[in-house]
Amino acid sequence: MAFSQSIRKGQAPLCCNLCEIETKISSKCMDCDLLMCTKCRDKVHPKFKNAKDHKIVDIKDIALYAEEMDFNSIKCQDHTGQNCCLFCESCDHLVCPLCISKTHNGHGLIEISKSYETKLHWLKQAQVKVQSNLQNLNKYDAKIEEMQKSGKEQCKDTKEKIQAQNKALKTAVDEFTERMETKLEHEISLHQKSIEKERITTHQLKKKVEDQRSKLENIINAKDAAEVLKCRDEFQQSTSEEMELPKLNINLVPTFCPGELTHEVFGSLQNNISMKMTISEQFVIEVPRIDNILVCSDDSILISCQNKPVLLNKVKPEQGNLKDIHRIEKQVFDMAITQSQDILVSTGYSTLQLVNDKTGKFTSTKYSVAPLLIVGVHVTKSNKVIVGAISDWSPTCTPARSCIITMNATEHETTYEYDKIDTPIIIFPWRIISTSNGRICILDRRSNDFNGQVVVFNEGDVIQVF
Repeated sequence: MAFSQSIRKGQAPLCCNLCEIETKISSKCMDCDLLMCTKCRDKVHPKFKNAKDHKIVDIKDIALYAEEMDFNSIKCQDHTGQNCCLFCESCDHLVCPLCISKTHNGHGLIEISKSYETKLHWLKQAQVKVQSNLQNLNKYDAKIEEMQKSGKEQCKDTKEKIQAQNKALKTAVDEFTERMETKLEHEISLHQKSIEKERITTHQLKKKVEDQRSKLENIINAKDAAEVLKCRDEFQQSTSEEMELPKLNINLVPTFCPGELTHEVFGSLQNNISMKMTISEQFVIEVPRIDNILVCSDDSILISCQNKPVLLNKVKPEQGNLKDIHRIEKQVFDMAITQSQDILVSTGYSTLQLVNDKTGKFTSTKYSVAPLLIVGVHVTKSNKVIVGAISDWSPTCTPARSCIITMNATEHETTYEYDKIDTPIIIFPWRIISTSNGRICILDRRSNDFNGQVVVFNEGDVIQVF
C-alpha cells in the first residue's frame, strides 16, 4: 500500500543584515537597504558615512515606504526634453523650469510630491464615498427585492381572502368576485411595472457608480502621478457629496378588507397605509425641561417650563438655531390658541390669562371657574374652550372637586364631573384634547411623579381608559 506524506518546508528566520545573528528585526535603512536589529541600528549603523542623513524607518511602517514615487522623471507636456520640477497651485498644473520662467513665475509653486500626496488623499476619500454610494445602492436594491417578495406574499394572502369571502356569499357574488380579481391583477401589474422601473433606475445608478469605482481604482493603482494630478475635476462633482438616492416610488399591492356578509357589502381593495416619522430639524434651548409648546401665528414658538426657574420663553427658529425674542418668569401650566389667534394660558388660578405674543404681557379674560382652579386648557376645532378644573393642587389625594368645563366668554355651557353612575370621571385633568366627533380625551395625572391615565369620554359617558 502506498502512502502519501506531506513534506513541510521550513523557512529560515530573517536575521539582522549587520550582525547576522539577531532575528528580531526592528528597523530598515532605506538608503543602505539594510534590515537591522535594535542594537545594530543604535550602535553600528551610526558609524556609517553620512549615516545621520539616512532614512531609518520602523519595520512596522516599512510598507509605507515600499514604493516611493519618482517625481523627477515626469516629462513636461509643453516643453520637449524637459522634466517637471514643481507643481503650480495657481494653475493646477505640472511645470518645468521653462514653464516657470515663461508663464508661472510668481505663482504658488510647491513640490510635486506634496501636491501628489494632497490629491492622492482626495482621491482616496472620493473612493470611500463612491464605495459608500455603492453600498447604499445595494441596500436600496435589496429593499426593492424585499418589497417584491412582500408584494407576492400579500398578493397570495389577498387572493385567499377574496376566495374565502366568495365562498361565504356563494353564487350571489360570483360576478363581483371576478371584477374584484380583475382589479387586483391590474394593481399587481402596476406593482410589477413600478418594481421593474425602480430596479432599472437602480441598476443604472449602480453601473455608473461601479464605473467610477473602477476608474478610481485604476488611477490609484497605476501609480501614474500625472494622471492622479489631473483627474480631480472629473470626479469632484460626483463625489463631493453623498449620493441622494431617489425616492422609492412603488405601487403597493392592495390588501383585501372584507365587509359584513350582506348583499350590500362584499369588501374592497385597499393599500396598506404606512406612517414613518423622521426628524427634520432639532434645536437646543437652555431650560431645565419643556412642559408645553405652542406655535404662534408668526411662526414663533412659546415654550413653558414649570421647573425652577419657572419660565415662559418665546423663540423663533432661524438658520438652525432658536432666537430668543423674550423670556418671562411666569408659571404656565397649559396653553391653547383660538381661531382668532388669541393665546389662552392657564396659570394655576381661577381665570384664564390672555398673552400678547408680541410683548409677553398677561391680561385676565372672562373665562373663569371660580372658586375652582384651572389646570388644563384646550380649544376645539369649533372654537369652544374646554378647561380642566380642580379644587386643590395635590394630585396625591382626591380633590373635593375635579371637572371638565366647556365654556364661552360669558357662561359655562357644559360641566362634566361624574359619569352616568355618579363616579368621578377624572381626578386631576392635566391635559385636554378633543376629536372631530366630539370625544374629549383627558390626561388624568394621579401622582406627583406624573403617573396617571388617559380617559376618553363623550357627554359624561366614559368610553375608554388607558
